[in-house]
Amino acid sequence: MPEKTYQDLKDEFDKKVEKLREECDHLEVSDWRKECWAIGHTTGFEVKVCEICRETVAKRTSCANCGKLIEEEDFEEGNGTRRPSSEIFCPECQEEWEKFIQEHPYRPESEESVKVVKHLSGGGTEETERELKEGDHYMRLHRKFLEREADV
Repeated sequence: MPEKTYQDLKDEFDKKVEKLREECDHLEVSDWRKECWAIGHTTGFEVKVCEICRETVAKRTSCANCGKLIEEEDFEEGNGTRRPSSEIFCPECQEEWEKFIQEHPYRPESEESVKVVKHLSGGGTEETERELKEGDHYMRLHRKFLEREADV
């Protein structure tokens, strides 16, 4: 029987890589390249990677509103309630978004309704209407915000 198992070797390797990354000064860094979560599947981010320890040392993407490249420390990600959590704004667009939602507050007492389309498992759809909820309100605002013309 072998003296070490796959898991033993993997744990040993992981510890050595962790130590390498802790001690590495990242002196050899790649150019910007697309980040992938699997081969051929990009995340929407670009990264710079240390060529010695393979740690990501910088990350950037484009603002969902203005398209400006922004680095990770300046990201303003959505929180899933007022804006999709996967969406990233630059600080300037985040500030515009905050002003925009303050100008269009959610009013639960409004008589607005929203059409809901349910896709049935056997094919076809079923449409119903229901009262506008806060999440619906912010999704509508979000679309309006992204579709509006920039005042530049």
